[in-house]
Amino acid sequence: MAYSRHGAHPRKPQPQAPQRRELYFFTLYRVLEAALLGLVAFSPAGEILLAVREPGILQSIVVLYMVAAIALLIASHRSLMPAPQQTAIGLGLDILVVAGTLATTTGGQGGIALLMLFNVGAGALILPQRAGLGFASAAALAVLADSLYYRAFDPLNARPVAESVMFSVTYLATAVLCELLSRQVTESQALAEKRGEELANQAEINELVIRRMRTGILVVDGDHLVKVCNEAAWALLGKPSPDRRHLADIAPELHKSLGRWRGGRSEIPRPMTLADGAPEVLPRFVSLSLTDNLFLIFLEDSRIFSDRAEELTLATLGRLSASIAHEIRNPLAAINYSVQLLEEATGLPEADRRLLEIIHTQCQRMNGIVQDILGLARRERSQPETVDIGQFARRFVDEYRASHPLETDILQSVSERSTLAMADPGTCTRC
Repeated sequence: MAYSRHGAHPRKPQPQAPQRRELYFFTLYRVLEAALLGLVAFSPAGEILLAVREPGILQSIVVLYMVAAIALLIASHRSLMPAPQQTAIGLGLDILVVAGTLATTTGGQGGIALLMLFNVGAGALILPQRAGLGFASAAALAVLADSLYYRAFDPLNARPVAESVMFSVTYLATAVLCELLSRQVTESQALAEKRGEELANQAEINELVIRRMRTGILVVDGDHLVKVCNEAAWALLGKPSPDRRHLADIAPELHKSLGRWRGGRSEIPRPMTLADGAPEVLPRFVSLSLTDNLFLIFLEDSRIFSDRAEELTLATLGRLSASIAHEIRNPLAAINYSVQLLEEATGLPEADRRLLEIIHTQCQRMNGIVQDILGLARRERSQPETVDIGQFARRFVDEYRASHPLETDILQSVSERSTLAMADPGTCTRC
């Protein structure tokens, strides 16, 4: 049950995916347009909508248009060509069909021109700005040309030029607005993809940090089923099988402790061993939701707390030793000062002067020991130098004889050979 990712990150959407969706609905609308024109061309009910002047030509146009619309729908579904290219082909076909329909019918040109409005807007959503405006201008010219043609050769069936101009302006305005909308949608999509990628990267980082943490982390639900388990927790739990998901099956003692914590018992967490051969851990529980359905369990290795306690103990001992050393320095300074005054006195026997010398030497030695304790508390580094151990031993023997009565014991330096070693001479002198 090592840490695993629950659900892959969402697949990054392809840039053409929104255009493909828009193109698919555009082609469906084209099939609907072809069906409506087929109703006009082949059904008696079509006479209610339009007066057909050239039935044969209109029927041929509608049949070709239906076949092309179905072919473009299949091409859109199977993504046989790029979306802008297919949109340009379909939009050009729409303009030609509308122009042919206007030329072969009378009485309902406004409805046919209105059908073209959606095509122009949909094309502007998919095509670049210049291409969208170009097709909108072509549609406007087709409507204006039809109006001018009827006004020149059939004034009775001609519709007002102002209506054609309004349709033309509407085409251009629709193309501009749809292009702006497409640009905003594209920018929003790019921003969303960027934010999604950043969130995915952040999730990867969080996952890696949690996985590599030395503290064991478990996430369990309200039924005490394990949802997330990092590597440290998996090891502390005895490396259970991934099939074992219930906390009561994996760590019964931890399961009971979590139950007591959820029951509101304010007990001090106690160390526990979750598996044979695993170190003792100290559990801590945190609720992750207001509905009390997810819980975070921290499994701290008790050895870490022991190490921290030892560090605190050593630090406390260091401060205590420094305080004691300061307290020793004051009476030691008084003794040393008194010895110096006695040494200045006249008429002292030689034996007494020798005793004063011993006292003075030992005071200096004690002062060195105090200095070492203070240096240890301040964590000062030693200053090693080359020391002659033979000479140091001979000096130590002489000082010990002078300050300690040997009586029947014998202490002497047996080697006169010089032996060099790296050591702190100040520390060696006070040993």
